[in-house]
Amino acid sequence: MAQKVLYAIYWKTKRFLAPSLEYAQVFYEELLFSRVTPDICWLELGCGHRVLSPWRQSEEHALVSGCRHVIGVDACLPALRAHSSIRERVVGDISHLPFSGESFDLVTANMVVEHLSDPLAQFCEIRRILKPQHCCAHY
Repeated sequence: MAQKVLYAIYWKTKRFLAPSLEYAQVFYEELLFSRVTPDICWLELGCGHRVLSPWRQSEEHALVSGCRHVIGVDACLPALRAHSSIRERVVGDISHLPFSGESFDLVTANMVVEHLSDPLAQFCEIRRILKPQHCCAHY
């Protein structure tokens, strides 16, 4: 009940305090739609049980079905089992990804980086599995 009241206050005051403020996930979704194409292999790190917010299920389905191949990786088996859009899911650790080098065109990690235990080593591992032409893309 209290959460509902707080959300109502937020939405009423947002338009006065910060009318151009956007939810960060809006930008993430837009970026995904600009990068996910029919010819890519995509790895979603820390995929949990969904790629996008729950109310964006149709958009998530469009993204996942819009590429050649997508794999989700997460350390949490129950979350992977609950994932409804990515069919190929792997229990794994970002420090030691179970994929050959240069296997993926796109690697994403939504709300994951802040949980990394050794970011430098883990980003090196991500770089290992990325195809060279996509490792230094300009956004």
